[in-house]
Amino acid sequence: MRLLGDGADGARPRARIVWQEGQLAALPLEIDHVIVGMAYAPATGHLTQVMRDASAAMIPASGDPIPLHRHRQLLDHMAAPHVTFWSFRHTDGLTTPSNGTASPTRR
Repeated sequence: MRLLGDGADGARPRARIVWQEGQLAALPLEIDHVIVGMAYAPATGHLTQVMRDASAAMIPASGDPIPLHRHRQLLDHMAAPHVTFWSFRHTDGLTTPSNGTASPTRR
């Protein structure tokens, strides 16, 4: 948020937008965003996200090779949101592919 100035002008930060507008809830079952709550204080620019502990499902940072079946599963899971949101169009101030920062409505 700090790097992009996201929410610095009192506008909703992108993380809050995708939470409030239902994009996180619309994620396919393969993707567990683990967020259970969120609060934003425009006066301070602080966004708080409350998440479930999902550490048991994470790939250990051991450097060990990932088995091929797990690698393929990860690729499938990463592709699932692309399929889900293929024709998605936003009007809520999310980052656009063309400019990499705020949408034209938030310039």
